[in-house]
Amino acid sequence: MSIIKNRSYFTNQALVKVYDKPIVNKERKKIATLLFGEWIRTVEKIENEWKVDFRGGKGGYIKTDEFDENRKIEIYFIDVGQGDSILIQTQSDKRVLIDGGPDSSANNFITWKYNLRNPKNEIDFDTIIMTHADRDHAKGLVNILNNPRIKVKAFYHNGIARFQGQKIGEKDPTKDELIEIYDNYEKLDEHNPPLSADFKSLKNAIENARKRNPQLIVKHLDQFSETIFGFTNKTDIIIEVLGPINVGTKIQPRYKYLGDPGQTLNGNSVSLLLTYKKCKILLCGDMNRKFEKEFLEYHKAKNLNAHIFKANHHGSQDFSLEFLKAVSPSITVVSSGDQPDYGHPRGILLGSLGKCAPMRVERPIVFCTEVAATYKQIKIKQLEEESKKKIPNVYEKAIYGLINVRSDGEKIFTGRVYAGKKSTSNIRRKFWEWELYEFVIDNDALILKE
Repeated sequence: MSIIKNRSYFTNQALVKVYDKPIVNKERKKIATLLFGEWIRTVEKIENEWKVDFRGGKGGYIKTDEFDENRKIEIYFIDVGQGDSILIQTQSDKRVLIDGGPDSSANNFITWKYNLRNPKNEIDFDTIIMTHADRDHAKGLVNILNNPRIKVKAFYHNGIARFQGQKIGEKDPTKDELIEIYDNYEKLDEHNPPLSADFKSLKNAIENARKRNPQLIVKHLDQFSETIFGFTNKTDIIIEVLGPINVGTKIQPRYKYLGDPGQTLNGNSVSLLLTYKKCKILLCGDMNRKFEKEFLEYHKAKNLNAHIFKANHHGSQDFSLEFLKAVSPSITVVSSGDQPDYGHPRGILLGSLGKCAPMRVERPIVFCTEVAATYKQIKIKQLEEESKKKIPNVYEKAIYGLINVRSDGEKIFTGRVYAGKKSTSNIRRKFWEWELYEFVIDNDALILKE
């Protein structure tokens, strides 16, 4: 490969150290560590190194053989507390966001990653997918859809709107089936009962996004959708829609209703199988035990095994062992938080994940955004004057529990950063350490590189 000045490349090693000075300088220091697949831009060559710019820094030095022109799939399980938000950057530079969490955390992460504080920068999202309209998945999407620096091409959802009084729409009492399923939300202002406050805010945000892109697609997904348009090419990521399970027709969709709006909304989450070459990732929102049974029955002829699995419903105990055995993940990510405290992830779920991993995987991986976060103690003297009371310990989040996944379709790297031994209360990037695992994909299982 011939490397050209002022061109973008991507790191090709597990972790690449960036130094402040070229190798000829014996007193040089590490200024950053870049994960596999991280973007760099070449500035000038010095012996067997290149001076490069990178996200978060300028003018560092790395070895010539530590980067190439091949982009990798990037997946970020964003720490949004008690909620879900997943950002996917594909090999062909497409962007997908699945859920937005309960607050501004996902929007803040996107702003940081794409440097949207720079007034010159804007970003396109090919697809935003809302798995279902619970606050901990949907409310954060309002900030993102309203962000003037983000253009959205398509907004997909499960078709269930939320109305005042915890209602989710009309059902057929003779069959216990939800029959009020929507594609576009334009006429919902006329509904009786009216939209819930959160869903009204979401609808308004979609309308604002359409002002920036009049061609914005707003559409519900179910298993009849099969694949998401634009994500069907085998050279890039393929996104298959596995749920919710439409028990009606393509023209008149119906979902199973199990007596409780919350259970029905969660169970009918948008469920997706992402495939990139050999790598398979399963994401099922807040699917619960009742709907896992329906899901398995409908897809009984399909291989549901996934190398990476986002645990359903934040690691709740509402799961079936049969479902976990069918998925048999080698790597699981649990997205959870303390506020409100539902006791997630549950110990029985964590233990079962280990039990249901492929037999050949001796040490399966379970990450949790809540556990991955790093906190630092705030001294009483740091609090504002009116807050000075007899509080034994006060903490703030110093490093968010972001779980990173990178893959070239043959290998998978997954991990998170923590503060490291040399860090102080003022945690700085050069002191970050990585808990990182490298796997080679071998059919339905992953082989851990020691």
